[in-house]
Amino acid sequence: MKTIPVLTVTAWLTCQLATPAVAEPQTRRAKPPTFSASQRAIFFSDVQSVLVGPRPDFGQLAASRPQTGGPAADQESSEASEEWSRLVSTDAVETEIKRQAQRVAQATATATAFKGGGYRDARDAFSMLALAFRLAAEHNDDARWRDIAPGLSSLFARAAANCKVGTDGSYREAAARSQDLADLVRGGRPDAPAGEPDQLWSDLADRSPIMRRIEDAQQKRLGPLMGSSASFSRSAEDAAHEAQVLAFLSEVLTREEFIDAGDEEYDGYARAMRDAAADISRAADQGDYQSARDAYGRLNKACSDCHDLYRG
Repeated sequence: MKTIPVLTVTAWLTCQLATPAVAEPQTRRAKPPTFSASQRAIFFSDVQSVLVGPRPDFGQLAASRPQTGGPAADQESSEASEEWSRLVSTDAVETEIKRQAQRVAQATATATAFKGGGYRDARDAFSMLALAFRLAAEHNDDARWRDIAPGLSSLFARAAANCKVGTDGSYREAAARSQDLADLVRGGRPDAPAGEPDQLWSDLADRSPIMRRIEDAQQKRLGPLMGSSASFSRSAEDAAHEAQVLAFLSEVLTREEFIDAGDEEYDGYARAMRDAAADISRAADQGDYQSARDAYGRLNKACSDCHDLYRG
């Protein structure tokens, strides 16, 4: 093996140590700002000198903070629009939109039928569509048609307002909106205006159409399904859907500027309906007929008590 002389190694190390290190490029920084005397005067020269009391113990504050959860917390959170998924699924929203689209198609089948009374059904259906698309826009899960839902909500709210009477003009608009719905369900994208940013729920639908849909869900649809365990089990999916629609509409009735909304007793009845309907939906998913019947009893009582006081 070839031997390297010690002097050679020593000379190499000497050269390496003598070579100056490459300086790191200096980072250019902005100069610190300068303030005038008047600008400095708005700040305390020593903030500690003007604070009163001991410094807070943030660890102790976090430990003493009440835990979320329970009935009271659930009620608070379900009132917020970002918590809609606790009351109604996006599948239920889509199903309701499709069912109301079929109702509009029937009401606008002919001008004669529309002007003979079909305009009332069209008005109710358009009102529910306006609310359903608003829900799709606000739902905290990714609802179908969410990107154009605000505009569609406004579009169908206007159609509902115009369908208070059965005229040639209201029929033409209703028929056009029915075609929009048919295109939408088939995968199309109808032209829709930009959604109104500060529109209230009460701008989208009157209370009367909402109450008719609640009554339809409660008495005509859920009522027969509660007759026996067998009928409930056979139609559990329909029961869950109607209950979710009920829960959604009951919550909507407590929103801005609806008649009586904000009255503590009225809101209490509406939320009792909402909670009972949500329990029916959960019981339907779990196949628990007895729990559904119990919740349906609470729902009926809340409706009856509310009607006795507010409808007399």
